[in-house]
Amino acid sequence: SASAAPEHKPVSLRQLAGEAIETLQPRIGARRLKVAVACSPADGTAEVRGDRQKLASLVGNLLDNAARYAPEQSAIDVVLREERGAVTLEVRDEGPGIPQESRARVFESYYRIPGSAGSGSGLGLAIVREVARAHEARVEIREGRGGKGTAVIVTFDKANR
Repeated sequence: SASAAPEHKPVSLRQLAGEAIETLQPRIGARRLKVAVACSPADGTAEVRGDRQKLASLVGNLLDNAARYAPEQSAIDVVLREERGAVTLEVRDEGPGIPQESRARVFESYYRIPGSAGSGSGLGLAIVREVARAHEARVEIREGRGGKGTAVIVTFDKANR
């Protein structure tokens, strides 16, 4: 099974989120974004088994997307949960959001929402989905805070722990 892949080692998603935020600090600072990481349980590390480099690119792309589309001085939340053996990573922003009809397509390489502002290759979510698949994780897109913005939720099930 894929979860037994030899290169799969325990990786803390909390640590990867911290590293991604540090890398994106210039953009976060320039746009005066408030980025908060919350973990439940509070002392949790949100550990999953996987390829550290690929998981870092999954977390990095989610945060990069959020920081790219979030309005200036808005908030980005990274919410990590460990419950019943599954680990969930959620990145929420207060940006323009992704219309329902585009949600399936945003995972395609180079797809960009028609009329969307901001620069980018359109590859971010394609990479996220590819890494999630390699780790038998699910990716969903919902509305962010108060029905505004975007929330991308990645769920790693028991098999990957």
